[in-house]
Amino acid sequence: APNNDTLWRYIDTISCFDPDDAICHGAIYNMLIVLALRKPDLAMARRFCVEADTAYARCKSDYLRGFVHLHMAFVMVADSDLAGASEATDRAAAFFDAIPDAADERAAVEVTRLWIGVERDGFIPPLANLLPLRDELSSGALWPEAFLALAVMVVRAASIEDGANVLRHLGELESTIRIRGMTHVLPAMQLLREDHRRRLTGVQTLAKDHLGLTEDQLIMLLPDTRMLLTNWGAEAETTALSFGRLELTRNLLTGRRLLQAGKFDQAAPILLAAIERLQKVGWGWLARSERDLITRFCQECLARKRFVAPAREIRDTLLPQTQQAAAPRPVEFTAAEFGLLQRLVQPRGNKLLAREMGVTEAAIKFHLSNIYRKMGVHNRTDAVVKAREKGWITDGHLGL
Repeated sequence: APNNDTLWRYIDTISCFDPDDAICHGAIYNMLIVLALRKPDLAMARRFCVEADTAYARCKSDYLRGFVHLHMAFVMVADSDLAGASEATDRAAAFFDAIPDAADERAAVEVTRLWIGVERDGFIPPLANLLPLRDELSSGALWPEAFLALAVMVVRAASIEDGANVLRHLGELESTIRIRGMTHVLPAMQLLREDHRRRLTGVQTLAKDHLGLTEDQLIMLLPDTRMLLTNWGAEAETTALSFGRLELTRNLLTGRRLLQAGKFDQAAPILLAAIERLQKVGWGWLARSERDLITRFCQECLARKRFVAPAREIRDTLLPQTQQAAAPRPVEFTAAEFGLLQRLVQPRGNKLLAREMGVTEAAIKFHLSNIYRKMGVHNRTDAVVKAREKGWITDGHLGL
């Protein structure tokens, strides 16, 4: 990637040819925003956004200014500024609302708003809200970043509402990307596909042949610790990162690995700092995705009588915000069986399940046998798929 001096020399050179061509300058800055994000250099990306907005303001192009502010929203999400991203999206909406026949652009604005809302509040919009936006973007002027953010939400929503058809939704989205010539987005879609497969099969081991997407390719994918492992494998804890969202996710991953290895004293300061930052920034989706880790950490603190005050505060403030309303228990299941079924969303061994539920491993095996028999399935994967289809469990059931 070019360094800062190279980028500014390039701008100065172009300016010498036509210093009054504001549209040309704005287009150059738009291109440089993308370069700065890929570098990544968020401070420079913000500066380019301001310069592009100034250039387009000179030529009174509200339409182009709308896209600059959408760029700014994406930069701010990457920079852990969700409030600023929301304000930038509102400014983009104001520009597009003043322009007739801008339905595609307003759809991109709505997608950005929903994406920011998911990151902040942790809840995926229903497919009924997302699919019309998919159709609007697919038939109009397609903006790759907005389409990718939408694709991620569609895949996540489908895994909750329509588990048997997740791959169909993925295939339709990928077809649109290929038809519209956005092949540079396909690696990110492949990561979504691989991530879904690993979640479905309960694979928690390191990926041997990971995809190795760059940091800027992951930022719009609602990444959590499992996705980092899927993408970077054993390199997940040593990959150089600049985006605050991914740094925080990686710290949670490191803390998780240390906690699983029984190294509580090493894990505690990392997890306390990460959870404090998570709460301060307001990453609702990440908090919900890592609810099992946060819950276990609080339990360990209280059991060891270490860091009791912060653990209680996390337990009493953060965890309730991440809890999804419990599904009604079907009459064919006992309370223990249904509780165990909901915990299968986050794959874990029988020993850990027994510890969490306060029963023996033999009891876990007995309950699983009853669950399989009552559902007409033969393994955990099929049980989870069928339970999703019936609406008994979602990704919100992370096993307290």
